[in-house]
Amino acid sequence: MFNRYLVDGLRDGSAGLDGDGDITLDELYGYVHDRVVDEIPQQRPKKQDNIEGRIIIARNVNWSLPTHLRHSLNSPIAVGRLAALDALDHLYRIGNDPVRRRVTSEYQ
Repeated sequence: MFNRYLVDGLRDGSAGLDGDGDITLDELYGYVHDRVVDEIPQQRPKKQDNIEGRIIIARNVNWSLPTHLRHSLNSPIAVGRLAALDALDHLYRIGNDPVRRRVTSEYQ
């Protein structure tokens, strides 16, 4: 079961929990852990590591601009559009190359 969720989360990108286009070790573990525990509450997968920092496992091949950002960019309310621009700026700074390209295309 653990391996099934591990593969599924990488294959469809659903393990990319923070929406930045990358799937980190912590995101993948959190994704798999939650699904395993949901299915079998008695089973508690453990993560053992002594590595610090952000470890990228894979790119989220199915990443797209979050729906709430797309709606905010088209909002008639200026404050909503400004907040969306801040969020796009954040994604540009933390995202990988495909994310940056997509964010740049939204700016234009």
